[in-house]
Amino acid sequence: MSSKRKLKVLISAYACSPKLGSEPGMGWNWIVSLGEYCEVWVITEGEFREDIELSLKSIPHAQNIHFHYLPVSKRVRKMCWNQGDWRFYYYYRRWQKKVYALALDLVEVNKIDLLHQLNMIGFREPGYLWKIKSIPFIWGPVGGAELMPINFLKQAPLKLKFFMLTKNTLNFIQFRTSLRVRRATANSAFLISAVPSMQALFEDVWGKQSVLMNETGCHTNVTAVAENRLENDINLIWVGKFDFRKQLKLALDVMSELKHRNNLHLHIVGGGNSVEEQLYKSYADSKHINNITWHGKVEINEVNRLMNKSDALFFTSIMEATSTVVLEAIQNRIPVICFDTCGFGSIIDDSVGYKVKLHDYESALKDFKLILETLTKKELNALSENTTLKLRENSWSTKAAVLYSYYEELCVVQ
Repeated sequence: MSSKRKLKVLISAYACSPKLGSEPGMGWNWIVSLGEYCEVWVITEGEFREDIELSLKSIPHAQNIHFHYLPVSKRVRKMCWNQGDWRFYYYYRRWQKKVYALALDLVEVNKIDLLHQLNMIGFREPGYLWKIKSIPFIWGPVGGAELMPINFLKQAPLKLKFFMLTKNTLNFIQFRTSLRVRRATANSAFLISAVPSMQALFEDVWGKQSVLMNETGCHTNVTAVAENRLENDINLIWVGKFDFRKQLKLALDVMSELKHRNNLHLHIVGGGNSVEEQLYKSYADSKHINNITWHGKVEINEVNRLMNKSDALFFTSIMEATSTVVLEAIQNRIPVICFDTCGFGSIIDDSVGYKVKLHDYESALKDFKLILETLTKKELNALSENTTLKLRENSWSTKAAVLYSYYEELCVVQ
C-alpha cells in the first residue's frame, strides 16, 4: 500500500453525538480525533444527525469524515436510553445487519482498508463487520462483562437483587457461549479491551490477546480556572444517574457520618426517574444530612462550571466501564476519590486521587469516611497540580494517535 494516500477506515458507531457524554460522546470524539489521521466512513444511527452535521462545519478536517445514517424508530431509541430494557438488543442486532449490508457497498465503492466496530462497547453485540474477511477487522474498546459485586447487593431491594444476579449470570454465560462473540473475536485482526477484566476474559476464555485502552478521553483545550473560595472549604462533587450501581446512598451515608466537618460539602449533580429522585432526597432528609446541595440534571457546560467550583470528584460507582465523568474531572484539573475497580481504577492513582478497595458496603463507608475525615485543602491542591500529565496521557489526540499507529501496523502486516 502506498504511504502517500490516507488510510480509509469504516467505523460502525451506533451512538454518536457532539453534544452528549457517555457512549454518544465517546463515539463522536473517537471519530473526530481519528479523522485527523485517516479518512473515515461512519455508519451511525440518525437521532443526532442535525447536531453532527452542524458540528462538522467547525471541524478543520471535516472533509476526511463521511457519515451515513441508519435511523431507528422513536420507540427503539427509548429502549436504548432505558439501560435496563433488554428488548433493545433484538432491534440493535437488526440494525447491525443493516450496517453490514451498507458496509458491503461502502467497502466496494471506497476501497476501504480497515473495518472498526467501535460502539456500543458492550460485548453482547459485536455487529457483523467481521464477516467481511478480505479486510482487517478491529473490535473495541469492548466492555460490558463486568459483574455486580455480590457483597453490595445486601443494600438492594429484592427485585433489584434478582435483576443484578440474573445479569451477572447472563454476563458469565453469554461471553462464553455466544457464537457471534466467538466468531467476532476469532476473526478480529485487533482487539481493544476497555477494562482490565475484559482483557483477562479475552485471553482466558478465547485465548486472544487484546490491547487495554479505555473507551473515553479528555479534551486538552478546556480552561479550568477554579473560582475563588474560602481557604478551608472543601467542596466535593458527585455526578451520575440515580441508579444502584452509582451508589449515591453510599455517598450520602459518608456525608452523614461527616456532618461534624463544617467545611465539607457535597454537590450532587444528576438525577433519575421521579421515584428514584424522591427516594434519595427523602433518605437524605431522614438522616438530617445538611452538608449537601442537589443540582439536578444539567448540561455538560454546567457540569464543567460546577467542577471548576469543586475540589474533588467523589465517585462511588461500583460497576461500569471507565465513566466519562472521571475523565471530565481530570480535564477540569480536580482529583478523584473512587473505588479501585473498573476502567477508572486503572487511570486514577495516588498522584491524582484516592482509591479504596471494593469489598463490601460497610468497609467502603469506613474507608471513604477515613479519607474525607482528615482531607485537607493543601493535599487536594497538590493532587490537582498533578492532573496535567494524566490529562495528556488520556487526551483524545494522544489516544487517536496511538490507535492510528495500530491501524498502520495492521495494514503493513496485511
